[in-house]
Amino acid sequence: MTPQRLSGVAAVAERFDAVLLDQFGVLHDGRAAFPEAKEAVAGLRSAGLRLAVLSNSGKRQEANAERLAALGFDPDDFAAVVTSGELCRQRLVAALASGQLTEGAGVYVIETSQGGSPLEGLPLARTFCAKEAALVVIAGRDTRQEPDREIEPLLPLARQGIPCICANPDLTVYAAGKAAPGPGRLAEAYVSAGGSVEMIGKPHAPIFEASLDALGHPQPARTLMVGDSRMHDIAGAAALGLATLLIESGVQADRDSGGPLPDFVASTLTW
Repeated sequence: MTPQRLSGVAAVAERFDAVLLDQFGVLHDGRAAFPEAKEAVAGLRSAGLRLAVLSNSGKRQEANAERLAALGFDPDDFAAVVTSGELCRQRLVAALASGQLTEGAGVYVIETSQGGSPLEGLPLARTFCAKEAALVVIAGRDTRQEPDREIEPLLPLARQGIPCICANPDLTVYAAGKAAPGPGRLAEAYVSAGGSVEMIGKPHAPIFEASLDALGHPQPARTLMVGDSRMHDIAGAAALGLATLLIESGVQADRDSGGPLPDFVASTLTW
């Protein structure tokens, strides 16, 4: 079925009670907010819809909320900011509570920076020594490095059977306007080396379910997912029965042709 082309979300706002918004590529480009996206957010809120930001960021929700505010979005416009980094932290808390992880256990972490890390405040020890690691957490990438330099120290951990959590499944990330292999590529290499990886984030169902829960359980058919990736945003939302809108100017839109067609397409997120 051919997607319906929209000139703006105002044309379909009355069909929905809630909207999930991908962050990077839909609301901003990492450096500045898209002015039309700000207007769309304001229009959706004025129309009475509840909004949640849904992101594969490996950082916690507070760090992402602060970033959105710094870019000029009104924090009151969003009922929730749901990130894979926050879900990763919840997973670590549960593992500590169940005894799956013990206090002081070594965790080998790859992330863009420690600010907003899923490990913040937890009684776990960061380690760069394979012999001390009880868990690997891939929450980001240092895009200044070649992926092979980050993958190489992971390989012995994978071969030893150390479990891994990937808190950002994105296969491509963007820094300084340039594309680079994403954390999901590191997770793929870990699996190829014989390791097991628990993926947290889009397109996997738990992050969408957490977003719906944060919005008060709106009906999936009355909820619109707006994203720029068919592979992550559209496929994950469609699997749960959500309506979908693909933003064609987003950074991911022309990089993944897999996944189902969206219900709607638009060049940008605009009211």
